[in-house]
Amino acid sequence: MTSTTGLVVVGAGPKAISVIAKAEAVRRCGGSVPEITVVESGRIGGNWREGSGWTDGHLSLGTSPLKDIGFPYSSRFSLSAENDVDTVLAELSWPNHLRLTGGYSDWVDRGCPAPQHHEWGQYLAWVAESVGCRPLRGKVVSADIEDGWWVVGIDEGNGNPRIIRSRSLMPTGPGSAVTRFGDVPGLFSQEDFWSSRGDLSRFVGSSVVVIGSGESAAGVISRLAEVGPARVTIVAPGAAVYSRGEGFFENRLYSEPDGWALLSVPQRREFIRRTDRGVFSGDLVSRFSGVGQLTHVSARVSGVRGSGEGPVVDVVKSDGTAESLTADSVVDASGGDPLWFTSLFGPETHRLVMGGRGDSAAVLEARMGHDLSVEGLDPKLFLPTLSMLNQGPGFGNLSCLGELSDRVLSGLGVEPGESSRVETA
Repeated sequence: MTSTTGLVVVGAGPKAISVIAKAEAVRRCGGSVPEITVVESGRIGGNWREGSGWTDGHLSLGTSPLKDIGFPYSSRFSLSAENDVDTVLAELSWPNHLRLTGGYSDWVDRGCPAPQHHEWGQYLAWVAESVGCRPLRGKVVSADIEDGWWVVGIDEGNGNPRIIRSRSLMPTGPGSAVTRFGDVPGLFSQEDFWSSRGDLSRFVGSSVVVIGSGESAAGVISRLAEVGPARVTIVAPGAAVYSRGEGFFENRLYSEPDGWALLSVPQRREFIRRTDRGVFSGDLVSRFSGVGQLTHVSARVSGVRGSGEGPVVDVVKSDGTAESLTADSVVDASGGDPLWFTSLFGPETHRLVMGGRGDSAAVLEARMGHDLSVEGLDPKLFLPTLSMLNQGPGFGNLSCLGELSDRVLSGLGVEPGESSRVETA
């Protein structure tokens, strides 16, 4: 079976739902948007729920839920005061979700706490249902460029593969939660760790090495703290394990990235390192008290191997010296593969996308245009997660989903109407 569409989005997570919601808001306001097809093999917002391999569903969201699918509510696509896209999107906001599901006053009275991951997944599913989004159930198994189209192969599990020809493609999500260090006794991937949620007794009173310093690692450590390991060693390359900067000036660059281009590339990299990659949210850090001894080794992991006494983590420190760390268990919480989607490509498509310059994420980061697609590539390939360096730090996370959807719809050729942005002196 073959069909055509304007955009195929791989995965029904927050980025997909924000684009679908914005598209529906534009249509309700009289605008025209190409057809968008979302392909999802599991549940809407599945990576935020138990069983995904990324969480047990009970961790706290690291970003304020008020930065929901419409934030910062400054859409370029409002056609008139009577047809305001942001007014439509406000009906799909986090507070309105709570109001309509009966939890708003309780949330406010408790001090507007961060929701748990599974609650955020439920919110995304509510938005999708509200705008009539019904993902195509299946797994994307291939994506290749042919005659100016993306030809996307989908396994629907019925033995009859579906082919969709699309004018553009947008992969989302972090890819697989498996470890990149192979099969070593005592080494847990994130998927292994979270699937054993009900049986973490092996970590009680033990020594654990956690690889990584971002929110994935912080979530693992906060869960370990509940069962009481004797010692946890964090291995990450920074000088320290930093907590996330949440001041006005940091947040402003996430919400309104218009001034991002004025910063030098080194300044941008430093900002991302300090506020997004390799940082822990304050809420998760507050839960670490259950760990008997918590230390940090500033190093990069070169490999993990087995031994008679347990797994051994080989590291290289910043001064070039090597060291080996032994532990009862190791958890690889270093995050996903930013280029996971390239496994869908055939050799020629891979060459076209990467420009023949290898497999480094930096190759694509340098080519990300204003609409969050790879510059010079036809048909379009939207990669919001890799757009942080060129276009703004919020596009790789949940910090400006409304601006993200504006950029993507612009790339689809949707014409802006009267701007709803408020200019201030």
